[in-house]
This record gives sequence, structure tokens and C-alpha cells, in this order.
Amino acid sequence: MLRSSYNRHMQSLFLIFLSIGLFTAPFLNFNLFFLSWFFFVPILYLIENNKISPSKLGLTFGTISLLIATYWMTATLLRLTGAGWGISIISHLLYCLYESSFYIIVFLFTSLSIRKASNIWLKYLCVIFLYIIFEENFPRIFPYKIGNTQILFSEMSQLISILGINIVSALVLTINIASYELAIKNNNKAAYIIITIFLFVLMMGSSIEKNTNKYHARGANIRVAILQPVSSLKKLIHLQDTINESSKIQDLTIWPESSLDKVIVKNKEDYINFQKKFARKFKINSEALLLGSITQNKQGYYNSALLINKESEITDIYSKNKLMIFGEYYPLRNLVAKIIPIYDSFISLDKGKIRPLILKKKTNIGVIICYEDLFEENSMKLTQMGSEILINLTNDKWYGDSLAPYQHLMLAIPRSIENKRFLIRSTYNGLSAIISPTGKILNKVETNVSGYLLDEVVLRKDKSFYTMNYANIKMIYYLIFVSLVLLFIKELRNK
Repeated sequence: MLRSSYNRHMQSLFLIFLSIGLFTAPFLNFNLFFLSWFFFVPILYLIENNKISPSKLGLTFGTISLLIATYWMTATLLRLTGAGWGISIISHLLYCLYESSFYIIVFLFTSLSIRKASNIWLKYLCVIFLYIIFEENFPRIFPYKIGNTQILFSEMSQLISILGINIVSALVLTINIASYELAIKNNNKAAYIIITIFLFVLMMGSSIEKNTNKYHARGANIRVAILQPVSSLKKLIHLQDTINESSKIQDLTIWPESSLDKVIVKNKEDYINFQKKFARKFKINSEALLLGSITQNKQGYYNSALLINKESEITDIYSKNKLMIFGEYYPLRNLVAKIIPIYDSFISLDKGKIRPLILKKKTNIGVIICYEDLFEENSMKLTQMGSEILINLTNDKWYGDSLAPYQHLMLAIPRSIENKRFLIRSTYNGLSAIISPTGKILNKVETNVSGYLLDEVVLRKDKSFYTMNYANIKMIYYLIFVSLVLLFIKELRNK
């Protein structure tokens, strides 16, 4: 009897770690996207067969998978705060424990749905829509959505331009559930569901990609130079001089976030002083320059993107709207400062307003700073406001030689597909890239390599179906979920 209990325990542990491996591997190498199609199968088996309580399963799965996927967070906290390995490890663990609450809730609801719903469609649709609705709204610092894993599966990722990343997450979960029904419960009808999904994805995705590529040739072109300095401002100057010598005049040169330490713009005199100092130090061979810097005006401090003309005048400024908690604003200052003393000396930044920058009085460029490119709201609003291109300025040097910059790039790619816009990323140490409206990486500079990109990209005025119907599509997702929950409650009452 003891041996039987031990064997059941070991089987449960094996299935949990199998699920964790299938879930986390695509976030460490996005070429392994197909593993996401099976991560939920062991979870469903464990829940339906009472192998482990859903709350323990969610706590274990969530904590360990997040520790693996964000393994770089401990070293990043150490670099940012200097608090020491012990406090950095504990902080990372506490954050992963917090995020595990997402999986605890999802798995508890999955257990309830499996046990109480007799209709197989209602049972699984409730699980799928709870997952995607909760995935979208759960407050996270880094939104690792299951749909993001499919970004290199080109046909599936094209559906983002119609129904957003939620539809991809829903399809991944549907494939998981159908695989479970087929492999574990011998439900042969599930095979037809899987085949139908893949045929639908291949036909729809190929059609969308083909039509999007056709539009690439339309519209005005803009010549861009993207710089990745890696080490210092001196390297930035050297790269700029190299571009000036080797190429014709660009329409726009792009420097990354944190290119300059601080720019004061309190009054007209500050603008004049900036113009004089900047002109003495830099020679820009382009019609305009876009760069990132902390700015200070009469209201406070901001993480900003500055648009500068060839006369070194600041012509426009966008300030970051979505600030990173504990990185750009600092709640619980008195409490946290007792553990990390340097925390008390950090200056909180203020939010800016979402708005495009105006280039040449006719071209709108949508700037998203740092991890704003992980969230669809900002880029969506910029496109709705007329932005013809999206530009991300970021600084990932805090992450060192880890996979974090690679993950950041891959999680940002949906912004190009959602909006049918070229997405240009200028990062301090990588990965800088030019991404097409279909999500294809056209050119890039590798991590921790000093270099630049020169290219022409198309300014696009058309809008995707998702951009044009963003609010309505979001509402439909919620209405479907509420309807499913009401049907589920009705079935419980009838029983």
C-alpha cells in the first residue's frame, strides 16, 4: 500500500514537471512553439483523476514555471538595487508565488467545470474563456501569455490582426483539450477538431499574410538608421560618425532609451541651451533624430522620447505612459527601503499622455518606450490616432547575457501584427530589429553587439480589422464568457 501511494505520488510529480517543461520551453526558445499544444494535457489528467488538489497544483506549477521562464530576474534585481543575492532571490520567489495565484484560480475553476458541467462543450469553453479573460486582466509585470508562444508559427500568428492575441491563446488551449480527449479518453471526434483547427489556421493565416505583404509596396517609404551602442555614449557617437561617412542622408535616425542621462525642458531657455550643447557634441546626418532620455519639466520627471531636427532643436516629446512598478515608480517606499536601503533614494517618474510624434509636419510616428511594447493598449491607441509606424526605444542592459532581451523582442512582435505596422526597435544592447507588419524579423543586431541597421520601411495608413474594431471585439470576448458562466450556473441549479 505504501509502495502504491509512493508510485502515485511520483507519477503526479512527473506529470507536473512534464507540464512545466512543455509550458516554459517555448518561452526560452520560441522555435519550440509546438510544445505549448500539450502543456495542459497533464494538468487536465491530474485534475480529473483527483491526483492532486487544484490549489496545490496551481501553486507548484505557477511558481516553478515562472522561476524558470524569468530566471534572469534575480540577477536583474541584484544589478538594479545592489541588495545582495539573498534578498534578490527571495524577491524573485515572492513575485513568482504571487503570479502562481493566477494558476490556482484557473485550475480551481477547471476542476469545478470538469466535475459539475455535463455538457462537454460548456465544460471546456468555460475553461478556455476564463483562462484568456483572466490572462488578459491579471496584474503582471511581464505578461507571458500562452498565445505569445506561437509568434513564430506564422499562419497562426496572423490571426492576431483579426481577433488579437486572445484568439491564439484560445486555439492553443483548444488543441490541448482536444489532445487530452483524444489521447486520454479515446474520443476520436477530438482528432477532427484538431485537424479542423489546423486547416482553418493554415488557410486563414496564409491569406492574411499574403494580403498584408501585398500592401508592403504601397505608401511612402522612410529611410531609417537604428543604432545599438551597448557600452556608452562614446560608442553611440562613433556609430553615428560611421553612418554619416558611409551612407546618404536618412529621414530618421533612432537612438535607444537612455541615450542621454537627463534633459531639462522647464522653459524656452532650456530648449535653447539644449540646442547649443547638442549641436556642439553631435553631428546627425538625417532629417530628424529620435532618442530616449529622462526629461524634467515643471511638473516632474519623465521617461521620454525626444524628436530633434537637423538644427538640433527639440521639436516634439512623448513621455512614457505605462510605467514599470518598482522600476519607474516606487510604492511601499518606507517598507521596502528597510530591506533595500537604496530604494528610498529612487525618484518616481510621472506618466505622460499617449500621442503620436509628428515628423515633417505630415508623418505620425507612434513611440512605445521600454516595456510598453509588451501591452497592446498603447500601440493600438497610437495607430487609431494615425501613427504610420511604431518605434520602440528600450534599454535591456540590466538583463546582462540572459535570454530576457530575446524574450522581450518576441513578446513585442504581436504589436506589429495587431496594427499592421512596421515595428522598429532601437535597444541599448540588443536586440535592435526591424519587424514587418506580418511579424517577420527583417533585420536585427544581436545582443551585446555594437552596430546599426540601415533600411527603408513603408509608412502605412491602413488599419487592421482588430484595430478598427478593438473595443467591440473585447466586448464580445467578455459577453461570451459571461454567457458561458450563466449557462454553467443554470446547469448547476437544474442539478
